[in-house]
Amino acid sequence: MTRSMIFHVPFVLNPNATSASGIRPMMLRRAFESLGYTVHEVSGRHPERREQIRDLKRRIASGLSVDFVYSEAATTPTGLGEPVTPATSL
Repeated sequence: MTRSMIFHVPFVLNPNATSASGIRPMMLRRAFESLGYTVHEVSGRHPERREQIRDLKRRIASGLSVDFVYSEAATTPTGLGEPVTPATSL
């Protein structure tokens, strides 16, 4: 059986990051893959993450099994990191 997880970061992942706040999330994501997990990434700006979450919800409703979710925090409060967007149903 395939192991799968959701990897959430409230920013764009940068494989070429040079600071710890960018390097650590990339190393964690790669570590989960090296452990054999299929990683379903939720990253980017708010509209991108919203669409990725919608897609994952559809896939889960269709039978995708997820073992766990890892969520990385940003260095700024979520509400201050991006412009506020209208609330809609995820």
